[in-house]
Amino acid sequence: MGSKLDNELQMYKRMERGPVNHPGRDAVRSLLDSFDIDGPEDKHRCLVHPPLWESVLDFLRRNPSRKLPAPILAYVLQRLFLALDYLHSECQIIHTGIHSNPYSLLFILLTYEIY
Repeated sequence: MGSKLDNELQMYKRMERGPVNHPGRDAVRSLLDSFDIDGPEDKHRCLVHPPLWESVLDFLRRNPSRKLPAPILAYVLQRLFLALDYLHSECQIIHTGIHSNPYSLLFILLTYEIY
């Protein structure tokens, strides 16, 4: 198995050990379980998460105006900043996944009109 998945599993374990009273903890996806299965050529690690809601990108595509209403934008940004604060200040984890790919929240916010 790859070290990338091992690192991801270690990050989830670190997040789980963080304080439960931080308001950003609920804004971070948790890990319910993990297990390894045998594949045709190697073992594969499976990470089990709670189901997610609709993504911001899906919401924008479904919305005829292609804009995020101000209350939704405020909620999304508040959750994002709470999650990042929890990861940085409580878990000492730096999230490096915010970049300009089509599924990145930052890319979505900079690409689509927001009112």
